[in-house]
Parts: sequence; C-alpha cells; structure tokens
Amino acid sequence: MSDAISGRLHLNTDDAAQLKFMVAQHLNMSHLAQRRDIHDPRLISDFARRVETLDNLKKLYLLTFADMRAVGPKIWNNWHDMLLGELYLQTAEVFERGVFVEEDHAERVARVKQRIAEAAKDVLAAPKLDEFLREMPDRYFLGTPEESIVHHLELLRSLEGASYVCEVKHYPERQFSEFTVLTADRPGLFSMFCGVLLAHGMNILTASINTSDSGVALDIFRISHGDQPEVAMRAARWERMQESLGEVLAGSIEIEQLVNRTESPSVLGKKYVPRVPTEVKIDNDVSVDFTVLDVYTHDRVGLLFTITNTLFHLGLSIHVAKITTNVDQVLDVFYVSDAAGKKIIDAARLGEIREVLMERLTDGRSDAHQAETART
Repeated sequence: MSDAISGRLHLNTDDAAQLKFMVAQHLNMSHLAQRRDIHDPRLISDFARRVETLDNLKKLYLLTFADMRAVGPKIWNNWHDMLLGELYLQTAEVFERGVFVEEDHAERVARVKQRIAEAAKDVLAAPKLDEFLREMPDRYFLGTPEESIVHHLELLRSLEGASYVCEVKHYPERQFSEFTVLTADRPGLFSMFCGVLLAHGMNILTASINTSDSGVALDIFRISHGDQPEVAMRAARWERMQESLGEVLAGSIEIEQLVNRTESPSVLGKKYVPRVPTEVKIDNDVSVDFTVLDVYTHDRVGLLFTITNTLFHLGLSIHVAKITTNVDQVLDVFYVSDAAGKKIIDAARLGEIREVLMERLTDGRSDAHQAETART
C-alpha cells in the first residue's frame, strides 16, 4: 500500500523509503507500548536500534498517536497516552546516551538503591531498609517511580504485626486508580487478588508483581475508571473490596466462591459462543528472563481470573500482566516463569500450557464456576 501511495504522490526514493518505514514501525510502537514490558532495558534498546534516529522516533510517536486516536472514540484514552509516552521517553534516553547499547543493568539498579537509601533513611530502620533493598527484584527498582518506592517502605513498616496492608490512590487525570497490596507470598496469590477485584467489578489495566527473596509480595494494580470515574473512585466500593480481600486472605471464603457468586447467572448458565477467535501465542525471544504469553479472546465476565487461576494450577508464576481491551476483543499479556523462576523452554511443556489455556477459554465457563460445580 505504501508503495502505491508513494507512486501517486511522486515521492523520490528516499521519501518513499521513509514512508514505508513509518507505516511499518508505527504498528510496532503501538504493539510494544500496549503489550510488552516497556521497563525491559533490552526491549527499549532493540526498539531504538530499529528506529535508528531521534527524528524518526518523534515522527513515529506522532503517527502512532494519530493512528490510535483515529481508530475509535473508545480506543484512545489517558492510559494509552501514558503508555505511549513512557515508551517514547525511555527510547529517547537511548538516543541521548548516543549509543545503541543497554545501560549497565547492575549499575543503574545500584544508583536507584543508593538514592532510595538516602531518601528513606527516616522511614524505615536500617536493617529492614537494607533487607528490602537487597531482596526486592531488580525490575521493581527499574520500573517503579522512586517516590513510590519510598512510600512502599512506609507501607512495609505498617505490615509488621498485620497479615496484609493495602492502599488505593486515585488519578482522575489519568483515568485510573492504583491499588497496592503487601502480604506474605503464597501459591495463587495473584489469582486471588484478580478474583477479589473482579468480584467488585474492577477492571485491571496492568499489574506489577514483585516478591522479595524472603517472601513478601508487593503487587501494584492499575484499575481503569472506565466511563464512570465517580463510581470507580467511590470510597465505599474500595472499602468493601478490602473487606473481601481480608476474608480471602484469612481463608474465611474461598476465592472461587467469591467470584462465582458475583458472576451473572445468565453468563454461567449458557454455552459461551465466541465472536472472535481465541488464540494463545508463546514468545521466548522478547524477554531474557521470562516466557511471554499472549492471550487473544473475546471479553467476558471473569476472564482475567480464569486465565490467572489456570496459570496458577499449571504451576507458573506471573511477573508482569498487561491487559488490553479493544471493543469486545481482549489481549492479555503475561510474563511468566516456572516454579524455579526460569523460562519455560521445553516444547512439550509449552504445548501443554497452550492446550490447557485454550481448553479453559473455549468451554464457556469460568474457573470459579468449574470449581464450584466440582464440589457439588
């Protein structure tokens, strides 16, 4: 198509090549912003190599913005604006350094930790602070704003003597709320969080899952405000959700029961007929540390919980989750590892993961409903 347009516009060879490059790469920029971990240094470095110049990056940003904005009134929002902006700024930093090599990972993490240690010296006693800085994963320090890390240390101090600590902050200008929860890690914890949020009608945009070496889970969810920001930020709603979270973590109610009783009977009582094809793609090249699962399917009640609960029962750990919904089609992306924290490279195991996910996503019922039915 770009060749035909270049011919009609009588573009010279160089301008025609630039047009073709822009058309191809703006789709890649949109893909990376919405569906990949843009805090991965290698991903940013590879994207910069492909873009080649800061001038190209600026043009790509404008074209990608215009394209996403023109697709439809519900496609572009402040959330997409922030994702695209983050990718642009991080890539621009590569050009400012003047070389297409990843900044030394360990050195950058060390600098962040040093600044945090100085900023938080009055927040948490030295032994606890040193332990936190030593035991949290590097990607937490690379992907979390430093002022947020300092605040997380305040929450960690409150965790002493409590089973969990959580907090919500609202960002109406960005159209999302940020929900942070700290507790002792356990198998299936992330799926529990997703189930509780689902049970209270909260739409997860993305999740950052962080676990210290000593087993403290610090998970951060961004929750969409949708078309009703006043409802999304209502204090009573968040209080009810936190009550449910406490019950689930205490074992007073099983997460499958909580999810099942909040789902619509009409959804659970009939066979699901997909209007878009369900597909599971597995990528072992995009990330050095994790296997990436791309799940394409039709949006419906309980979908995220079904996927995360399935991954839990498959023995996988989720490290990053990004949720994208375009009209009624969903692309959920999960960066996962095996129980030992390693990539999954065995072909038979990868085939099993894909097969089980496909089975759960096309049988018309959520995991919560399946679990409840099995008991009866």
